Amino acid sequence: MSSTLRVSGIPAHAGIEPERGVSAIRELARQLIAIEALQDVSCGTTLNAGIIRGGTRVNVIPPDAER
Repeated sequence: MSSTLRVSGIPAHAGIEPERGVSAIRELARQLIAIEALQDVSCGTTLNAGIIRGGTRVNVIPPDAER
């Protein structure tokens, strides 16, 4: 079974106004850590993040990320 997890943030210039942004990549990382905590190999429950995508360009706090 495969699922897609998409998160949204708020873009901002990382060097000029980082306080205005919310990183979608950072939130995706938090969610993946929580999901990995559900893994129980002894019961046959395994999880793998696989391919992760996020961000739009350098020096911009990423507004989108997905797994």
